[in-house]
Amino acid sequence: EYTVDAWATKDNLTESDHNSITFTIAKKMNKPTFNLTEGAVYGEAKVLEITSDKEGAQIEYTIVGGGNINITKTEASPVNVTLDQNGEYTVKASVLKMDDYAKSDAAELNFKIELAAGVPTFSVEEGTFTEAQTITLTPGEGGERVFYTINGGTEQPFIEPIKLEEDGTYKIAAYTAATETLAKSATVTKTYVINL
Repeated sequence: EYTVDAWATKDNLTESDHNSITFTIAKKMNKPTFNLTEGAVYGEAKVLEITSDKEGAQIEYTIVGGGNINITKTEASPVNVTLDQNGEYTVKASVLKMDDYAKSDAAELNFKIELAAGVPTFSVEEGTFTEAQTITLTPGEGGERVFYTINGGTEQPFIEPIKLEEDGTYKIAAYTAATETLAKSATVTKTYVINL
């Protein structure tokens, strides 16, 4: 703690009133850290961890994003928050004052979660066959519909089993369609060779 006492003097004049100020120069708490990466895009739900390097510290944080997440809280470090909605997220966090240390500067984090449907499954594994094959496509986890192409042709919804009844090589590429809450899945490609 410091006190400064100041006054003015000049020859032939009475000195001014004394004025004093007392202040403290405090060190700041270090900014909190995050376990997720700035600018990253995650394909699954994440647990965000906000941590202070000072044991027992309180963290004040705000998380805005996803579909409708808007959280402002103060909790003891480490803070763990599960985020499971698609969308962009912005996190701001500070470590509150503690002992002789002032509140930290704010740390900020921006990232995105893009939850996707699971990849579709094929009823027959790819390979070479000496008889005709009938292939059923099933949507992946969270999905309802599958779209596919054969040998890069027109994309179409899977409605009935695909019959491979003639000699040839058939490359079937399929994905689970997007839903209201999930992005479309990755595309899976399987190759079938029919030699009747």
